[in-house]
Amino acid sequence: MKKIQILLLSFAVLGANASTATRRTMYTSRPVVDDMAVLNTGFNNRYKSKIEKNLNFTFQAAAFAKSSVNGNDLGKYFGVNGKNTINIEYAANLGSIIADDTKDVWNRFLVHRYNGVNSDKIRAHMELSPKQEVFGAILDLFGFLNDPLKKTYFQITSPIVYVSNDLNLKYTDTTSYYTDIETFFNGQVVNEADTNNSQDQLQYLKIMQKNRTAFGVADVDAKFGYRLIENKSRHVYLSALCTIPTGNKPKSEYLFEPIYGNSNHFALGWNLDTAMRFWKSTNHQGWGYFTLTHKYLFDGTERRTIPLNTDSYPFGHYYLAGKIGAAAGTALVPLANILTQDIRVRPGNQVEALAGFQFKSKRFALDAAYNLFFKEKEAVSLKSTWQDNNYGIAQSTFDVSASFLLANALNGKAINNSDLNLSGAATPNQLTHKFLGVISYLCSQSNRPANLSLGASYEFTDDNHSIECYEFWLKAGISF
Repeated sequence: MKKIQILLLSFAVLGANASTATRRTMYTSRPVVDDMAVLNTGFNNRYKSKIEKNLNFTFQAAAFAKSSVNGNDLGKYFGVNGKNTINIEYAANLGSIIADDTKDVWNRFLVHRYNGVNSDKIRAHMELSPKQEVFGAILDLFGFLNDPLKKTYFQITSPIVYVSNDLNLKYTDTTSYYTDIETFFNGQVVNEADTNNSQDQLQYLKIMQKNRTAFGVADVDAKFGYRLIENKSRHVYLSALCTIPTGNKPKSEYLFEPIYGNSNHFALGWNLDTAMRFWKSTNHQGWGYFTLTHKYLFDGTERRTIPLNTDSYPFGHYYLAGKIGAAAGTALVPLANILTQDIRVRPGNQVEALAGFQFKSKRFALDAAYNLFFKEKEAVSLKSTWQDNNYGIAQSTFDVSASFLLANALNGKAINNSDLNLSGAATPNQLTHKFLGVISYLCSQSNRPANLSLGASYEFTDDNHSIECYEFWLKAGISF
């Protein structure tokens, strides 16, 4: 509990000190199953149905759609030097690239031309403005148990989700040779890869002008709780919970790959669910409610790409490298193919809170609420030991028809463990704020009360490592 108090007190500090993350290779968004705004608003009459009608079960199904709006900020997250544009240029030497902020990446590190022929013609400005769209349905079953567990209850929640991630990649200020750059990031064979310039295709973290999609069951939340207080004017429920992962695991094949669920991590936690009626007349009622959930997500193995730990090589995880001691004619390889490793990932603590007011008038209800979501920075580590003195970034003048030696590596240096930026493969802490409104209608007051709700929300953040989005949903519920 003390750690949760520290986390809650840290929210304001985190918001005030929001920073711009950049040169990141992995982004994990908020899991759909962790969205109180949809299920805990409207005619959330589980307890009322039990007291007044002795009904034990309530089933809810909600169709939802949400779309991100902070594409430029997310572009900076994946981009270089805190920008959502990546300028791939020709330069006489590496120093002129570092000194000129209009030139981020020297083209010959991506498209190898040992003799420099036509290198000045390979130029492109890449602009990233990622967009995420999520559609699906959330299914929820809540039940009261009878003797000998009379004061207990259970709840099972699971979303079925379709996720579409699009980098919204645009190439501007290009030359006729820019297609070599596009071909490289698409993971295709570069035309210039002849005997002297041979290079392998990019296998991981591809950047394409195409959306990537994923579909599936995005985890299952199971709660078992105790009804501490329960009457017609208030309730306090406390439950233990676990998250059973059913979503997909990151493979790092594409930058900004679609993930449904929490990236396949088991979680344990608890939930506090409270509500109180503070006003009542013949036909009208006023309610306030507060819900708090804490989860701890355990370690799991994911496939991620580790960027380099230096400002001197922006986008360095895409640079071409040679294997030290490789035989003559061995093709250079994009570093992403080597830097993509099995990573031990611990998402850690996650907190969600919902506070709101509801006005009821006969069969109608109006909700206005605030939803907070916080997830701490992921802890990541290599699952296997990195082999030092194995690869080095190839000098732009290296002739691939010769064997690759340490002297042929940029600055005569190998890529060692100390050169890896593991933090760049982790999603930073996330803190978002959501405001929402819901209108509901009680369709039936019979022995099987049913209701419909229509809701909308806007979620915002102060940083560029959380998704800002709007969401709409339509929910139906029935007690039986």
